[in-house]
Amino acid sequence: MFDSKIPLIFCLILLLAGCAVPTQAPYPPATESPSATATIVPSPTNSPVPTATSTLRSTPIPTQTPTKLSLTPTPVNTVTNSDHPTGCIALKLSTKADFPASTTLLLEQNVVEYKLWDANTGAIQPVGEASRSGPVILSPNRQYLVVEDCPENGCRFVLRTVSEIVNIFPKGELDALWMWLDNDRILILKKDPPYTIKLLNPFTGENKEIIPEFPNPFTISLIIETLLPVAMDPSLRYAFYYSNEEPQQMVLWDSKSQKALAQLPHKVRQFAGVDLFDAWSPDGKKFIATSPASGPNDRNELFSIDLSGNITQLTHYTDQYSFASIAYMVWSPDGQRIGYWLRTDDSNADPIDLKEQLVIMDMATLEKQVYCPVDGIYYRPYPIVWSPNSDQLVAITFNSSGEVIPVLVDLNHNTISILEEIHGYWVNGWMTP
Repeated sequence: MFDSKIPLIFCLILLLAGCAVPTQAPYPPATESPSATATIVPSPTNSPVPTATSTLRSTPIPTQTPTKLSLTPTPVNTVTNSDHPTGCIALKLSTKADFPASTTLLLEQNVVEYKLWDANTGAIQPVGEASRSGPVILSPNRQYLVVEDCPENGCRFVLRTVSEIVNIFPKGELDALWMWLDNDRILILKKDPPYTIKLLNPFTGENKEIIPEFPNPFTISLIIETLLPVAMDPSLRYAFYYSNEEPQQMVLWDSKSQKALAQLPHKVRQFAGVDLFDAWSPDGKKFIATSPASGPNDRNELFSIDLSGNITQLTHYTDQYSFASIAYMVWSPDGQRIGYWLRTDDSNADPIDLKEQLVIMDMATLEKQVYCPVDGIYYRPYPIVWSPNSDQLVAITFNSSGEVIPVLVDLNHNTISILEEIHGYWVNGWMTP
């Protein structure tokens, strides 16, 4: 039986395609290493009550219209801010990772083996009963996860916290676990036409189905099945999807007016879900995307799109470099910054040979902080994982032998710590009790 683990396999294969050890250092170290500062706004913690029954509020997505999308991209606003700092911030290698109390990381190994690691005690536990479980999605407040668990008696979805299982609910044969809509609801995509979406409250089991029938949507082929990738805001009024037009577009769709509010050229070159999982701002009012393509080896820039359809170009790297590529943008939980990977070059080198640069952008000022490469540590293009308070992040690196080694970056103290205890694991999330 073919199931929802396959998109993650595709994602991993594409990520591994660009893992040659680079030799080029793009920026000279700055003479001083300023400390990153940010006003921390706690992320929402509207923890649902598992025993409560609530009515799911949703706006039905309109039935399909034969009207074709205009191929003219939405006008783009420009902003003036330097993308080219005179130096990079040096990270001091620390022998001890300074994790906050009660830190638990979600680990992945061999694509479908997910575990929870207590950073304070070192204990590792599986997320499900089966030896091979996954995929896994984390709630926005970091308190819950849902995992597809497949013991011998069949697959099901399991809702749990760091310490206990909260609920178990059935998995349909064509169900693909997709994303949390908010702290109370998750979206489950149905593979194959008519591509219905199940809106599920994992605490009560209450659910309903909606049909996302957009004009000319792009679908992912999964060998023998297909999937329609879509990202929806909590009100269910707005959705981002990929058009199947040429040139391909990322489209902001308004289900109330049944119109496309914005279109941005966006050629999908990596697993399409990667662009959608972390692109919504925590307040659900803004979306970030690269254009004209999404792959880490493609020349592109970074843009934001608000719910009125206004598009703003956030970076202008290609004004200075012959090649610049941005990939795997992730919002900080406080909504004030995003982290992403950057490759730049002026020597016509093969993009796959360029060294990854970690960049943190302040979304209010658009100031960008570039972190210097660390000797012996090679970053791998993979989504970073923010700490709940937005002060730290975990990134994936590899050594000269190609082995995966997570690292902890402290943005307040400009330190980097190698997490040898979880050598060989990918880090996919940071949970709180």
